[in-house]
Amino acid sequence: MLMIFYANADFDSLFSIKAAYYTPGLWDKEGLAFLFAFIFETPFALLRFIPPWLFLATCGMYVVVYYRYRKSIQQLL
Repeated sequence: MLMIFYANADFDSLFSIKAAYYTPGLWDKEGLAFLFAFIFETPFALLRFIPPWLFLATCGMYVVVYYRYRKSIQQLL
C-alpha cells in the first residue's frame, strides 16, 4: 500500500478523479475519439483512485472493530 501512496510525487490523483487519468490529450479530444479513449482509460483510472481510499476505509473499520472488541472484553471481566 505504501507503493500506491508514494509511487507518485503528486497526490492529485488521490483527491481528483480527473487527475487519475494519465492519457495525454484525453480532455482535448472530442466526439467518439474522446468517448473511446475515456472508456478505455476509466478502469485504469479507477484502479489508481480507489485502492488508497479503500485502504483508509479498511483501517478505519479495523480501529472501530478493535475498540468494540476491547470494550466487550472489559465488560466480561
